[in-house]
Amino acid sequence: MESEVVVGVVDCIVHVILRYMFPIFYLFSYSPTKDTVVTNDRFGHDCKCKHGSYKTCRDRFNPGVLQKFKWENSMTIDKHSWGYRRNSNIEDYLSVHDIISVFASTIRQVE
Repeated sequence: MESEVVVGVVDCIVHVILRYMFPIFYLFSYSPTKDTVVTNDRFGHDCKCKHGSYKTCRDRFNPGVLQKFKWENSMTIDKHSWGYRRNSNIEDYLSVHDIISVFASTIRQVE
């Protein structure tokens, strides 16, 4: 009986350590969503294009050829900023044609 209690306590401690100190490991190994969870690699310094379910290599990443890993082409329609700019002009934004061209080019890489 005592050994079962010790094992239970150790399991609890291991669970807490994994969940709070190594959350990515916990997510993919022990969490209730481990079989369906999706993460990108935008967490921490010098992590881009290295970890996660899919990779975020840089803003407006479009390698031009099919990659061996899942990736995203994250971007905004503002050519200069990810944030709100009160002094932006209409010329600072991608046109509808430019946006559709980027989508088409990105999709072409995964076919």
